[in-house]
Amino acid sequence: MENSSLRDALTDDQGGRLLDWGLARVKEAAERTAGMSDEEAEVLMDQQTQAVGAVMRQINRLVETAQRASQEEAASLWQEFVNALQSIEPPLPPARVARAASLALARHNQDSRALFDQLMNIIGEDESNQTGDSGQTAQADPTTNDQNAEAESQ
Repeated sequence: MENSSLRDALTDDQGGRLLDWGLARVKEAAERTAGMSDEEAEVLMDQQTQAVGAVMRQINRLVETAQRASQEEAASLWQEFVNALQSIEPPLPPARVARAASLALARHNQDSRALFDQLMNIIGEDESNQTGDSGQTAQADPTTNDQNAEAESQ
């Protein structure tokens, strides 16, 4: 989690938020190891640490390159992000993964700060970081959040 390539294209505040999210997800995985054998717990922790790192790395890459990437490069970056999202346990709601694809289409309409906030909303910063140390929350359109919550509850 301390690898700077996970957040080198982000501001300090963004990097802190992403790191808080990642640490919360790894902590959740550690809590799920209760009652497992050491071998099972080690496998789960390795898988989740790699999966969380992949999501963090992809967010960093998207913020850094999404607006200037060619259509093909952007499609590849977004697909890698979606693949990384799908490796997280417990899985994110399908509506959130689908939002990643729709956000890819609107990538040229957002600055890197807005893009970061949307990505954090997709990965569920608020749920994973309810007691986060940074005290920061993603700024998002409340209308979008209401629509997303409705879609996720179906």
